[in-house]
Amino acid sequence: MAGAGGSETLLRAVHELYHNPDKEVKKRAEQWFGEFQRSFEAWTSLLEVLQNSGCPTEARHLCSIGLKNKCLLDLEGLPKESVDVLRESIVSLLLAAEPLNGPIRTQLCLAFSGIAAHVPGPDWNGVGMVPWVEQRLSGGAKPLSVVRMVEIMCILAEEYGSYKPAVHPNRRRQYCKELESSSAKAFQMLTFAAQEQALLNDAKPLKCLLQAFSSWLNLGGPEKLKASCANTPLQLHNHPLVALSVNCLQSQDMEVFDMAVDVMCTLVNCTLSENVEVITPEAVELVNMLMGSALSLRPRLLQYVSDTKAGKDVIEMEDMVKSIAKFLVEISEAYIFYIAKGQSDFLVMVEAMLEVASHPDNEVSSMTFGFWYRLSKILVIGVDPDTEMKVLGEMRQPLIEMFNPAFSKLVGHLIEHVVFADDVDSWSKGDHKDFRKVRYTISDTLTDANLILGPDTTLSLILEPLQVHHSECSAGKSFDWRIAEAAYFCSKSISRSMPFDSALVYNLLCAIPTLPRQPQLLYTSCSVVGSFSSWVAGAMKKGKLPDASLLTSLLSFSSGALQDKDASSAAAIAFKHLCDSCCGLLGEFSEQLFSVYNAVITGSPGALESEDVIEVLEGVIFVAMAMDADKKQAAVQVIVQPILTPLQAMLGGSPAGNEVQALRLLEQLETVYKNVSDKQLVMQLLDHTSSIFDRALEVLGPHVECAEKVCSALKYGLKTTGTSTAQELLQHLFTNIPLRFSRYSHPCLLYLSSELVKIFGGQTQSHGWLQALVSGLVAKSHNKLMEIKNFDSRPDIVDDLFLLAGRVLTYAPAILFLEGGFQTLQLLFNCAVAGMYINHRDALLSIYAFFYLLLDTKNEYSAKALEAVLVPAGLILTKKLLAGITGAVPKAYLEDLGESLHRMLRVAKQLGLSWLHESLSCIPRTSLSDEEKQTFMVAAQEYLSNGRHRSFLQQVKEVSQICRRNDKVMRECNASLLASS
Repeated sequence: MAGAGGSETLLRAVHELYHNPDKEVKKRAEQWFGEFQRSFEAWTSLLEVLQNSGCPTEARHLCSIGLKNKCLLDLEGLPKESVDVLRESIVSLLLAAEPLNGPIRTQLCLAFSGIAAHVPGPDWNGVGMVPWVEQRLSGGAKPLSVVRMVEIMCILAEEYGSYKPAVHPNRRRQYCKELESSSAKAFQMLTFAAQEQALLNDAKPLKCLLQAFSSWLNLGGPEKLKASCANTPLQLHNHPLVALSVNCLQSQDMEVFDMAVDVMCTLVNCTLSENVEVITPEAVELVNMLMGSALSLRPRLLQYVSDTKAGKDVIEMEDMVKSIAKFLVEISEAYIFYIAKGQSDFLVMVEAMLEVASHPDNEVSSMTFGFWYRLSKILVIGVDPDTEMKVLGEMRQPLIEMFNPAFSKLVGHLIEHVVFADDVDSWSKGDHKDFRKVRYTISDTLTDANLILGPDTTLSLILEPLQVHHSECSAGKSFDWRIAEAAYFCSKSISRSMPFDSALVYNLLCAIPTLPRQPQLLYTSCSVVGSFSSWVAGAMKKGKLPDASLLTSLLSFSSGALQDKDASSAAAIAFKHLCDSCCGLLGEFSEQLFSVYNAVITGSPGALESEDVIEVLEGVIFVAMAMDADKKQAAVQVIVQPILTPLQAMLGGSPAGNEVQALRLLEQLETVYKNVSDKQLVMQLLDHTSSIFDRALEVLGPHVECAEKVCSALKYGLKTTGTSTAQELLQHLFTNIPLRFSRYSHPCLLYLSSELVKIFGGQTQSHGWLQALVSGLVAKSHNKLMEIKNFDSRPDIVDDLFLLAGRVLTYAPAILFLEGGFQTLQLLFNCAVAGMYINHRDALLSIYAFFYLLLDTKNEYSAKALEAVLVPAGLILTKKLLAGITGAVPKAYLEDLGESLHRMLRVAKQLGLSWLHESLSCIPRTSLSDEEKQTFMVAAQEYLSNGRHRSFLQQVKEVSQICRRNDKVMRECNASLLASS
């Protein structure tokens, strides 16, 4: 197939792609089309199919997509005469007597937009692109030509600023200016189209007209809209397009209505001063018109909410009400400064926001959350968190009191939204996940309300539905766990702000052990215990609680809930938080705590999730660390014994088949080292467990996760003991780590070594054994990477190798730059250059970080070593950096590449400039012109002379955009640079 051509072959390929049942045939057809689309012949074949009305619709649609892609990406290679013919062909297709369907026309309009981006203004018959469209289409057969003009104008505005067209950066900037300067003319053309009655009577063209108006408003702004009617001066609110948009708010067609709302939202932004949310004087009448239009839609919103609560069928109104909510929210957020200042004309929007917040659909009600957040912050601190502008002065309390009723109503609406639905038992995992997200955003908004209302008032409002329900239950109504669960869930959001003498909190917590053990209610109750653990600790320390009964009650409750599979995770976290917050108060209850811990740690595998066991373990460690010195050691011994005993037995026998259990035990031991903060105790632990770790690496060495846990435990232990670590352990480590790495290739051994460098790099007396350790690891890593000849196969080794290298350069550079370190430095440099395009984010960033540090010389001895490494390979490094900049690596790393290049120039100076000049000369002139190369060289020279690297990095970005403008140019640049390196 790939060897055939022409429209007939193209049609056969499309037929196979859409209709052949054989997946392999479909795949080959798709591959062929992709290759064919890049060929020069495709221009003719794609147009032939599109112009043949007898061809299947699917073929014409696929060809329209292909033509659009070619106009966006390949137009640079076409002669001007061919471009003119292509442009006329596309317009003729749009104006065809037998109209193409909407999706095909959209692709053709996008193709036209691609041509517009490539072709300079003077090449449109000397008048510019937008006037050319007017001349070509406004005088044709109406109403078809007018409708097609609107469709083209809509796409042109929507694609403004797009990076899809593969054009030179200078041309892209120029094209944006051309569109901006043509905005007034565009509004005139749309106004002309709005007089075509046939267009107004058809929903689809009308929707397109509104969409075009909205897009050009975003592009040109209100000034260009006013300029469009300069001959007959009109206020913005009287402009024909604005009037049309307002009238469309009464449309029964959902798409037209929705687009009219979009126009209204765009107009709202047009009423504000640039970068300041202040209404411009000339926009006052427009603001009044917009607010009146928005408020006139409120009855529909209220009717929908009322009908929904009454159980009526409201499905036909759903989309319309969402658009109304969007309009109301847009206005409220735009004029929030005026609302916050209490200006009477705008306060009505607060009621509107409450009505939207009461909407039963969480997606709609959550639209208001940003408004409430900003309003609360402005009222409390006087500054808008979005713009960081000062809005209110010191006298804010009267305003806070004025908004109290609104925030009280808001809390009531929010509580309704966190209550589980009646059909919760039939929910899917996705439903539960979505509901959790909604609840967390509601919690944030409750926190905002708390700022205005105060904690006691907010908690009282949260508990109000529960208190009402309690009265109902006393009268004989059955208990509804959902109401209780919602109240307890909401209470968590304000747990940190509650005063320690709050009777509401005390009663709330006292009631928890008495609640029915419904799974979801039990889970939430445990979460509440964890959230209020700091309150319990603070209340006890300040003498606000009569005794420790509440603490012991909650501890017993969370311990008991560990046995419930539905609530065990929340119970484990609650247990840990109680132990953490109240660690100084729980010493006298240590026996009970260790009893719970022993039951959990020695329980049958799978009784609790590994993460839950870790939470409990951390909790008892917190308590142990708060004990007196004489009790602390015994407590730690009690904690580690149930871990070490089975681990030693396992390592002493055959671990085959027990890797999972071994991993759990090693993870628990890692947790001990992570959380035990007493240096002396950790030194004793390391002395006791070093042989166990060594045996674990020997027996479980092939198991990557087990090795990682051993290394992580050692890392935490070494961090705590620091330079006080026993020399015998260090001797053992730096002797065995290279051997283990050579055998198993575990990157975690490299990371552990980097921790040793970080800890001991500042000690000159440690440099000898550190140099031996690092040189051994670098040599073995280099051999492994050279063996597989593909850095992408082991990015984990690359990442941790250069993390190690970076720490050496930061904490102990002497072991690389002084005698005995040059070979190691050379190997690292070679690896870094070889791995510069590795397809792994962390590994790539580690390599670039290594270059940053290496090229940041601090003294004479490092400069000499760097010169010895850099001079022989500087040209190769420069070419590879330049190849990365021009497309060999994703654009996300451009800043890192630029930083590396400018640091290389700073070190190599004139020699670096010669490398850069030679590298640039490799790039074909068709990809990067001589003038552009010279501009880049001048920027590099200026950087060396004045040290200002920002302008140089800006030129790096410019060269990158030029050379990445299309695939062909990018491939040429990379091929020329890499072939010569």
